[in-house]
Amino acid sequence: MSWPAAGCIRAWLVLSLLAIALSVALSWAGLPSPALFGALAAGLIYALSVREAPAVPSSAVTAVQVPAVPVLAFTTGQAILGAS
Repeated sequence: MSWPAAGCIRAWLVLSLLAIALSVALSWAGLPSPALFGALAAGLIYALSVREAPAVPSSAVTAVQVPAVPVLAFTTGQAILGAS
């Protein structure tokens, strides 16, 4: 078993801490479903702040060819789909 790269672990840690912090803040504000909206907001913030598209593991791509997508189009699409 190989360990994930330090950058990958750091990214997940930052995303988790951001989701927790936003959930607590939304809970203090008295909004309904703070964990749901906190995680959604954290995901949007992370998706829009990443400079390059994440690599798709070769095990996830079987018989389908993944087209090259420009970074701006990828992050914009990810943000729109995640928010709708």
